[in-house]
Amino acid sequence: MGDLAELRKVLVLYTGGTIGMKKNHQGVLVPVPDVFTNKLKSCQELNDPDLARIYSVRNHELITKVSSCSKVIAYQVREYHPLLDSCNMTPKEWVIIAKNIEENYNEFDGFVVLNGTDTLAFTSSALSFMFKNLHKPIVVTGSMIPIFENPSDAKNNILSSLVFASISDIPEVCVFFANKLMRGNRVRKLATSSIDCFDSPNYPILAETGFHCRIHRHYILPKNDRSALLVHTCLSESVGILYMFPTLSRTQEGTLGPFVL
Repeated sequence: MGDLAELRKVLVLYTGGTIGMKKNHQGVLVPVPDVFTNKLKSCQELNDPDLARIYSVRNHELITKVSSCSKVIAYQVREYHPLLDSCNMTPKEWVIIAKNIEENYNEFDGFVVLNGTDTLAFTSSALSFMFKNLHKPIVVTGSMIPIFENPSDAKNNILSSLVFASISDIPEVCVFFANKLMRGNRVRKLATSSIDCFDSPNYPILAETGFHCRIHRHYILPKNDRSALLVHTCLSESVGILYMFPTLSRTQEGTLGPFVL
């Protein structure tokens, strides 16, 4: 047997969303608990039993080899109970996600958060401001089509997110979707009926996948190894977005009261 490829460990936090939904008897997509991880185990691209024996991974871990980066990635999936429709994501859930990452920070090389697409950009933006002195990647992703359907964008988004979460030189919160890695607080959902539904209008993408993986390192935040990780969990819910437009009146400003700067 030749030299073994480098093994990286990633924690996947499955909060809910379309990526793991199934259709009920009425044909409506709904969250279904305790089936998502078994689906991943059955996907050859996302789990290789032969590698599991070679690397002696634990029973609750999945493992996959990514030839493009010559790495083997062992990962654990932790499913939230209850699973959330992303419309119900609130600052309370963002704090739970952040604390879960903080509690497991020293055990893994990176983290993937699976989130519904409706609030995915809000989750990634919130997490980006909650973590200070981040030394490891946190990649937020999801899918427009459930992993149980064929075709689906789920497998590609999960596999690529695992790859980027295993790269230590990306020490920030990112979003991966449709072959693009983007800064977490610069992402917007621009479409509801396309798998290429997220974009970063005001900041260049950090990396892209396809025939080759290209990482634009000059756009990625520098790593600060000398400072300890800090996680801010005291969040205010008194936050809103006011788009400026020419006819903005004092009356409209007044509805926001003291929140107008």
